[in-house]
Amino acid sequence: MATIAAWQTYVEVCRLGSFSAAGAALGYSQSAVSRQLAGLERDLGVELLERRPRGVRPTAAGREVLRHAQTMVHAEAQARRAATDARDRRRLSIGAIPSASGWLLPQAFRALRATHPDVQLTLRSASSAELEDRLEAGLLDLAVISDYPPGLSVRAGITRTALLRDPMSVIVAADHPLAADEGPLELAALRDETWVEDNAGSAAVLQRAAAAVGFTPRVDLEAGDLMGKVALVAAGHAVALVPGLLVAALPPGVAVRTLADGPARTVYASRLEGTDPDPVVDGLVAELGLALEGRIAVP
Repeated sequence: MATIAAWQTYVEVCRLGSFSAAGAALGYSQSAVSRQLAGLERDLGVELLERRPRGVRPTAAGREVLRHAQTMVHAEAQARRAATDARDRRRLSIGAIPSASGWLLPQAFRALRATHPDVQLTLRSASSAELEDRLEAGLLDLAVISDYPPGLSVRAGITRTALLRDPMSVIVAADHPLAADEGPLELAALRDETWVEDNAGSAAVLQRAAAAVGFTPRVDLEAGDLMGKVALVAAGHAVALVPGLLVAALPPGVAVRTLADGPARTVYASRLEGTDPDPVVDGLVAELGLALEGRIAVP
């Protein structure tokens, strides 16, 4: 079976019309070129080249074979380029809780691309527990998580770096009576409101915070995700607790009220221990910190 090298040699001999010229171009001796072409002709069972006093040219059969040989050699070169590109292009798979996916990670990605333009980034949203499961399975390079209920379990082999102490805010519809007020709001002022929640962890935070100030929130609406929760608030159906991290990504139609006595959570960058230092991952963690400048610092 002829090798791709033999086909490359044949294409080059036809292009240059000379064994010696083809050998010089490919880095082979003239005798090596001759052996490759003789082997190719034996393999195919046809004479490919007509030897002439001033070089060689393809025979009628050789011209037919040449078209296919050129396609084969071109495809092999493309495959090699693709392999080189894939080797040189770094892929980074990041996981994040939904509130971090809305603003924080896109901001950090934009800054990271300025220093690592060839990095391909993948962002997946899930709960903190699911993200750390994926991290342990080697499916993620970094996860941005929080200690939202049910909290974070102890996981050997995972390092968590605190990024932010993130206070909760309340969002109301833009035409809600409380929307125009200024200054921090007492959570108890919302005791008569209808609330919407999108997951059990967020609902638990609301229930605990409300219980601490003496009321039980009326959670009459349930949204399938964070976007649905915000949309129901914007339409005037309810009010909701949201992480401060999400505020910058909120759409028009809602007003944000800070809370004087609201709950807070800690947001972490989570990664596997014992891995070699990775300048790209380290750079992304640094960009996360820079994106959070001006927010409440972690003690």
